[in-house]
Amino acid sequence: MMKYKFLFFTLMVMILNSCGGSDSDDSTFINIPNPIPSTPPKTISLRTTTEIFPTSAVFRANIVQQDGQGETPGFVYGTTPNPTVINNTSVTTIAQGSTNFEVKSGTLQPNTTYYVRGFIKTGEGIYTYTAETSFKTTGYFGPGGGYVGYDKGEYVNGWRFMEIHPTTLNYSSGGVGGQWGNMGTFISGTYPDFGKGLENTNIIVSANSGANCAAKLCDNLVLNGQSDWFLPSSQELLTLYKELKKGNISISSSAWSSTQVDGNSAYSIFYQTFGIPTPEVILSSTLKSMGTTILPVRRY
Repeated sequence: MMKYKFLFFTLMVMILNSCGGSDSDDSTFINIPNPIPSTPPKTISLRTTTEIFPTSAVFRANIVQQDGQGETPGFVYGTTPNPTVINNTSVTTIAQGSTNFEVKSGTLQPNTTYYVRGFIKTGEGIYTYTAETSFKTTGYFGPGGGYVGYDKGEYVNGWRFMEIHPTTLNYSSGGVGGQWGNMGTFISGTYPDFGKGLENTNIIVSANSGANCAAKLCDNLVLNGQSDWFLPSSQELLTLYKELKKGNISISSSAWSSTQVDGNSAYSIFYQTFGIPTPEVILSSTLKSMGTTILPVRRY
């Protein structure tokens, strides 16, 4: 029996030795967890304020964040530098992922300088603000002596501001205003769009033979050293009337636009008062032969 125990012990020693490695094979293994990527911070940058009127403007900014992330960025504005949400008016919107965004404010005062900053709010309730910019609402007098009613916020296509003069042009010394132009002729190429008034005027001046013509009176005008006046398109006239009225600036009760209805009629504007408590500015189809107020407009 002792003999068999000895043989078994010897065999086990041989097996253990064959499984063991040399010193050079010794290794240490450390489990390193995969790193969790950190989320980059969200950033916001302010862009140019546009569509500036006497009581409103459009604030614009850009936010950078990961795809799928959402944020409620906003703008804060006031009449003193470096406004914060604590003591100034703010407006917000919703933004998904990296994108440009904008918000309109309609609670501004005419002819007033405002300071605006964009902001985002962290989960801890901390506000991060952009650098500020400033702008001035319209409703002031322009270099031509008219009311500046519109400001793009930046120069695009060679101009930024639009002003309308409140004094009518008269074809004759004894009359008020003048005719739109010849009856029975439709002049193609005149459009209602905002920004088309100057082009409309040039087309009408070339195509209308009669001198009693609203567009010609505007085109020939030199006033306060400015000679680039034109007859506004229907949308230019309507927009300027409505926006200036919001700033308590009312001009003539009616006026010609450079936009036609047909060969015998063109659009004019007037204050509708019948049956409503507050006068409303509307467009109306008017015979081209009617004597109507002519208010020149210029852009610069």
